[in-house]
Amino acid sequence: MLRSLYSAISGLKNHQVKMDVIGNNIANVNTTGFKRSRVTFSTMLSQTMKGAGSPSANQGGTNPAQIGLGSMLSSIDQIMTEGSSQSTGKNTDMMIQGKGFFVLQNNGETVYSRAGAFTQDNDGTLVEPGTGAKVMGYMYGVERMVDDSTTTDVDESKIDWTQLEAIRFNIGENPPLVTPAAISIPRDAWAKSGDSWVYSNPSLIGATATITGGGTLDSARGTITVPPTGTDPTLSTTAYNTFTITNHDAKYADGTDIPLATLSSFSIDSKGAITGVYSNGDASATRIIGQVAVANFANEAGLQNLGNSFYAASNNSGAASIAGAGEDGRGAIIPSTVEMSNVDLSQEFTDMIVTQRGFQANSRVITVSDSLLQELIDLKRG
Repeated sequence: MLRSLYSAISGLKNHQVKMDVIGNNIANVNTTGFKRSRVTFSTMLSQTMKGAGSPSANQGGTNPAQIGLGSMLSSIDQIMTEGSSQSTGKNTDMMIQGKGFFVLQNNGETVYSRAGAFTQDNDGTLVEPGTGAKVMGYMYGVERMVDDSTTTDVDESKIDWTQLEAIRFNIGENPPLVTPAAISIPRDAWAKSGDSWVYSNPSLIGATATITGGGTLDSARGTITVPPTGTDPTLSTTAYNTFTITNHDAKYADGTDIPLATLSSFSIDSKGAITGVYSNGDASATRIIGQVAVANFANEAGLQNLGNSFYAASNNSGAASIAGAGEDGRGAIIPSTVEMSNVDLSQEFTDMIVTQRGFQANSRVITVSDSLLQELIDLKRG
């Protein structure tokens, strides 16, 4: 059987794959954050008809004679160049200018994306609107959520860079309550009331004594006997109803008289820091809510495409290095802007024409090879 048939078939298959990739690129020409792909081919095995000959003193060397057996798919590469920017005017939209990916949590799995068209859900969490995946970042120190019907204290600790969590915008409405303290009063408090009595035994030698009240004196023994006229002492206690109180539901305030504020607006800077403005209008009500996390990879093209504009780390992408925007080579955040697809239609149409001609040429090889086989069959008839 003619080798040209199989070589042409491999060419048809490969050009069909390339056409599939071009079609996907064109289909996503307006997809936010989309990265186009390209296809490369390589040669298949070659059949050696004659090996190479070494040169000698009397004869020159000869090159090998080989017949190729077609082409094969070498790679499908993602071109991770930055797309053009598109201003949206929506304050939850973001674009990374430079390297890096947004970090999201989708159904408990960490994924990455260049598409920064985000919105808020009912809980005030920043999410990807199509899937509900939560945008991850470093939140301002918030310990718990409380009822907004009481005065509470807002903790002003710094951002915790060790904990990656979903970004929420409504923390200004329910700031954390100062931890209630247990009030303890000791019980069984006793006090005694009475006089101190001192008995002394002085020397009686050479002394005179007057006995009244019916007492007797024994001069031989040197003793005096006096009948007691007192009464037995009494012991009394007074109960003060003391006890211990432990109140774990106590609420108290330690701050200013500024009323509870709600988050009225927010802004995002180039480092991804989200600053909230509170409704009470006081200058001190401006607070940093958190910072958007940006992931970087040693090999961005090695990321695995999951669909929904999500990527996952692979064996060849390297582990994600996550930090704030603008750090260690990471790109800056452009707020109220999204990154468009990096598909160039003029390039895609040119590639499509070349691919179409390549497919046609391989089809013609099959047609001509079939004609040759038909000629061989007709030889018998002749």
